[in-house]
Amino acid sequence: MVLAFNVAENMLNSSLCTDGPIPTSPPGGPIVVQGAFCRSGGALTSATGWLDRPQGPDDPDFRSLISDMTFTLFPSRRADLFCGAIDC
Repeated sequence: MVLAFNVAENMLNSSLCTDGPIPTSPPGGPIVVQGAFCRSGGALTSATGWLDRPQGPDDPDFRSLISDMTFTLFPSRRADLFCGAIDC
């Protein structure tokens, strides 16, 4: 799993799974987090989230952001119940 905070360049979430450093912007201001659950150099799942006014790692909104990202990157086993497509 890769989480990248404030990526400095436009980047697809799936690109987080490749080798190499991910350029990021300095801390301060809003947070944009891009995430991917990687396997064999590709993304099985990915997500993007943001927080306008982070107050630090103990901020309930920051904790909620990380929690939401985790649930999105690792969907429940029963996620297929909510999908109408054959190839979910």
